[in-house]
Amino acid sequence: MFFDDAYIATSWHQGNIDDFIQASKDGFAKGSQFMYILHRIIGSSVETNPRMMRAVCKQKITITCRFTFDGAEMDNEADCRFFFLLEKREGR
Repeated sequence: MFFDDAYIATSWHQGNIDDFIQASKDGFAKGSQFMYILHRIIGSSVETNPRMMRAVCKQKITITCRFTFDGAEMDNEADCRFFFLLEKREGR
């Protein structure tokens, strides 16, 4: 889904796509308390500009994270937006 030079910016990581994938794998392998996360897409829209060969995808997301705090297990929910900046590249 991503070009090799894709840049990812989240609340917990900013960098290229390969570093993001590795950081995700490392966090899951360590059993991080925040690695059990559910992303629910509530709605999405795409705006295109065929002349520029670009598009923007906007998604409304609710993220639920289960963790333990002071010995009590709890859920945290956050409503947010995902933005994907898309471009058509020659030969792809």
